[in-house]
Amino acid sequence: FGDLAHKPRHGLRSGVSRLRIPAPRAPEALAGARAAADLLLYAPGRRMGLALEAAEGFPGAARGLALYAVLKARRLGAGVKISLEARS
Repeated sequence: FGDLAHKPRHGLRSGVSRLRIPAPRAPEALAGARAAADLLLYAPGRRMGLALEAAEGFPGAARGLALYAVLKARRLGAGVKISLEARS
């Protein structure tokens, strides 16, 4: 699922309030998606938005990433708004 206690190797210096990434289609894609989400979650600021984009539905891996982001944000004392966006 993911390590809620680890800190990312790289961080953002400026406050990024929103990030849009492709929704992971399979569990194998979760590591890269979590790393991208962590860049947002560790950025300065307390309110963030994470948009997951998908062309066809949102598989379990995407829902798992959303849950990870919410839990990690709460652990860090922040809030994150998750949105699922359909691509055409």
